[in-house]
Amino acid sequence: MMSMITLKWNQIFNKLFSKSRGLSGRILDNIEALGYQHYHHDEFELASEMFRYLCLYQPDDINHFISLGICELKSNRYQTALYVLNRARMLQSKPSPEVLFYLALTLLMLGEDDLAQPQLQEAAAFFVPSQAL
Repeated sequence: MMSMITLKWNQIFNKLFSKSRGLSGRILDNIEALGYQHYHHDEFELASEMFRYLCLYQPDDINHFISLGICELKSNRYQTALYVLNRARMLQSKPSPEVLFYLALTLLMLGEDDLAQPQLQEAAAFFVPSQAL
């Protein structure tokens, strides 16, 4: 069942999209800013909606997937967070420590400690001086 927030946002988004026959960079920037504003006010459901649309319209922007994944994680939707963060990892030629950390955290929340360990080790390698390796 679609929440009232999602329904209202869909109406607003559809209205914007139908007027512009596509979203301009400025509109997408505003949606992103609104997503971060909701995120910083711990309104993860609303922030997720913003980032979900951004992922749809800018599917190559890794930051949207990371932001959506973190919102899903903070909303206790671990399976969705895992899927989205894996998508972010696939978009990167070399995974960032941020994506690896949040993947590990998600796996830990799912009780998959054995799968989280390699993610954490790979993330930690970014912060160890190369001589120590």
